[in-house]
Parts: sequence; structure tokens; C-alpha cells
Amino acid sequence: MKRLISISVVAWLTLVTSTCAFAVDRGGEGRAILRGLEGVRVVVERLKPEIERDGLFGSTLQTDAELSLQMAGIKVLSEEDWLKTPGAPYLDLRVNAFQCARGYVYNIYLTLEEQVTLVREGLKVSATTSKIGHQLGITSSLSDIRGEARDLVEEFVKAWQEANRK
Repeated sequence: MKRLISISVVAWLTLVTSTCAFAVDRGGEGRAILRGLEGVRVVVERLKPEIERDGLFGSTLQTDAELSLQMAGIKVLSEEDWLKTPGAPYLDLRVNAFQCARGYVYNIYLTLEEQVTLVREGLKVSATTSKIGHQLGITSSLSDIRGEARDLVEEFVKAWQEANRK
């Protein structure tokens, strides 16, 4: 029964993510979006309680992301600074993981979210301005999931560095 559930989860995740493309646009438009971005807030969506019981915590993922950004010279915004920053940019890290017979099935997304203005109406809304990356896999170790999340943050750092070369 557990095997059937695991296969169903993997098939569902593959179907859901196969219709979307996730990558940093390292071309002109992607660079233009990141150009001049001085800082971001990091938001890690809540992990499932069973994953936290097994030892992977949202606070750990948040600390990993913030340290990577700071080491690259990207300012990590406090909530107060974030609210004052034009566009209120934040990195949204979502880690979904489920236990299965082989360990864990996981799905990780990293996006840059900002307030944007709709030209036709002048409305300000929050939108994904850059899809940094997406990882899907099966692993026996939660540390692998942590490493994959760190790798996605590093993809963002590299794209930011390319866009902000002086």
C-alpha cells in the first residue's frame, strides 16, 4: 500500500511540474529584473510537521539561504526594511516533502516575488518576477533536500551577480 502511495505521489508531482518550465532567464529580461536589486527578504513556507519531526526545519533552510545571500553581498532585508523597499522583493522558498518507502519524495521551488503594477489598471499586486528553480526527487536523507534548497539559492546568487556586475 505504501509503495502504491509513493508511486502515486511521484506520478502526481511529475504531472504537475511537467507542464511548467522553471529556470532563471539569464538573458536580457532576466538580468533586467535582477539589475539594481539591492536586497531581498527570505520567506520559507512552513514544512510539514512530520518532516520537522524527522529533523529538517524551516528555520535551518532560512538561515542557509540568508547566509548564502549575505556572503554574495546581497542584503537580507528585515521585515521593517522590506516594507520600505520599492517592490517589497522576497525570495519564496517552498519545500514539500513526503515520507515514502525509499525515504522522502520532495519538490522544491524558489521564486522571486515582488509588487508590480498592472499597466492597464494601475493596480499594485504581488507577482512572481523570476522563477529561480525547481527540484523534484527522491532521497533517503533530509540533508540532501537541504542541499538541493541551498543549490537553488546559489542559482539565484549567480544570476544576481551576472545582472549586477559593475
